[in-house]
This record gives sequence, structure tokens and C-alpha cells, in this order.
Amino acid sequence: FGCDECLNGEKLIWDPVKPLGCKCPESNYAGQISEQCPLALDFFGDTVNQYGISTGSPQELESITACFWMSVPEAYVKDRRVNFISYASSNSPNDFLLVLRPSLDLLMKNTVYSTNVHLADGKLHHVCVTWKSLGGQFKVYKDGALVKTMDNIKSGEKFNAGGIWVIGQDQDSLGDGFQTGDSYKGILTEVNIWNEILHFDVIKHFANDYGLPVRGNYKAYSDFVISSATELIKPSCCPLAPLPEA
Repeated sequence: FGCDECLNGEKLIWDPVKPLGCKCPESNYAGQISEQCPLALDFFGDTVNQYGISTGSPQELESITACFWMSVPEAYVKDRRVNFISYASSNSPNDFLLVLRPSLDLLMKNTVYSTNVHLADGKLHHVCVTWKSLGGQFKVYKDGALVKTMDNIKSGEKFNAGGIWVIGQDQDSLGDGFQTGDSYKGILTEVNIWNEILHFDVIKHFANDYGLPVRGNYKAYSDFVISSATELIKPSCCPLAPLPEA
């Protein structure tokens, strides 16, 4: 893919100083930015003008996998509801919502489920969630590892057809009703949605694919229309490098 490389052949590592930035272990840096790296969204927070929006499918959803890369400052979530992605239909503005307050919560069909999964630490994380109508099992994957499983979450229910998907904001009405206190702040990129449950090995691969193209079969990152106020940034290297181990 023509991605960046280090002169001494070492792998690029994540640079926490730069959003979606990478560096070489010994600062021996060379190469060109790959044009195939998707642009990341840089949300400033406390604004209703930054978001991505896309119309849903005319078919109901009985299963879902949603994945994305994210980074949120810890201080920002202390007194806010930070929204990753929301789905609203004509029947309900809260069919599906992933929000930090301050740990990850799932809001489905107007019911809140707390996962106690912490993501707001200013670091870049890969997140996937899955849900299936049959049995109502909901799972959360963080950086390729399964970190939470919950059962009987709206078992037997379906997502209403023909709704609106929004990233970076909560919808209090269909495709609208944004509030500054619910707005996202930080980096968000490669938001993809599938109408099926992806296997653990596939999710793990996504978390370690370091920027290889991924496209959801139900809703792809490129399907979202990004508002003009939202800043688009190009990663300083491609592929994304894994986070250093603590």
C-alpha cells in the first residue's frame, strides 16, 4: 500500500503526542503517506455542528456489529455524555446509541445498559460491539479482546427500518435534536457496521490490521456524509501501528 517505513526496517510505533500519529523507534523515519488510509474525524467537542450522517436500510436489523477507532480525552467525559454513534427511527430517537458517561453505555430502545468498559484515556483504541436479537446477547471488544458479555438485551426485538445513523452526536429527533453536552470530542475513524455477528477472529484481525481497508456490509465509513464543520485529518502514517503494551 505504499505505507511509511523506518529506515532501519523496524516497525512504526504509535506516537501518543500526535493524533493518529506514528514514529520510528529510533526516529529513523522515511516513506510516503498512503493515499488509501481513510481520513480521521477530529471532533472539537461542545458543538452541534460536527457530525457524520447516513440513512439506514429499508430492512429491519436483527443482528449488528459496529466497529471503529476512537480516542477521547479523559477530562472531557466527567460531566458530559460523549456519543460515538446513534441510530434513530420514526418510532424512536433511541433505537441504538453508544455513549461514554464516563464508561461505555449502550442505550437500546430507550433502555440504558452499563458495561463498565473504560475507553476515555486519551489513547487510541479499537472498539467493536455486537448484538443479536435471538437471545439478546451483547458483546464489547476493546483492542481485539472480548471485555464484556451481557445477555437478554432486548431479546426478540429488531432495529426499525429506514432510520438515520449519526456519528459524533445523539439524536433527540430523527437526524436532528443535537445538544452540545452530548457531542463527541477526540478522534473517530473507520466507523463500519455489519448486519451480522462477526467472529472474534475477524474482530481481532481488524484491531491488528493497522489501517488495511475495512468496509461494513450494512454501513461503511464512506457512506457517512461529514458536516463541513468537522475537521478531517490524514494519519501521519499508514498502516496504524499497535499501541505499546503498558
